Amino acid sequence: MAAMAHVNMSKARPEGRALLAFSLIEMVVVLVIMVVIAAIAVPRYAEADARYRLEGAARRIQSDVALARSSARADGLARRMSFVAATGEYEVTSEGAGAVAGVAKYRVGLSESPYRTTMSLPLSATRFTFVIDGRGEIAENGVITLYLGDSRITVTIGAIVSVSAIDVAKASGLDIPVDTIPPSAEATK
Repeated sequence: MAAMAHVNMSKARPEGRALLAFSLIEMVVVLVIMVVIAAIAVPRYAEADARYRLEGAARRIQSDVALARSSARADGLARRMSFVAATGEYEVTSEGAGAVAGVAKYRVGLSESPYRTTMSLPLSATRFTFVIDGRGEIAENGVITLYLGDSRITVTIGAIVSVSAIDVAKASGLDIPVDTIPPSAEATK
């Protein structure tokens, strides 16, 4: 039998070279730093996401009013827009002798993806309806408020459709104006 040589594993690495590894303390420090960064970033992301969804919903309403006004001017048929607070939806329908029932009608759900907002109307109303005449003019005025978390945005319907964004201050309970989205060029005509 061949003689078995005894090999000392601690001497197997070349002299002068250190082990390349992390200590447990170094790993814990890195994890703590990552948790602190995540704790700062996640709430900011949630606030930015809510603001994006609210502004998107408000711009959708603004664009649909502008489209309804333009379509009414183009074909001379009145359009009716109805907002329902309970479902968070609104629909646009054509009216008049030339309108085909059910054809020129569409519904938008602001409580569904991608917006996922809730809707509120003044004086606890459940429905707000206004008519855009065949000249594209709006006779009624109204206010629609959309909510998502602690944020809200208000859309004012009238001769000019305007949108103003307001974030609710959590500590004081006061409304702080943050931003104003200018009405589209079509909505101001």
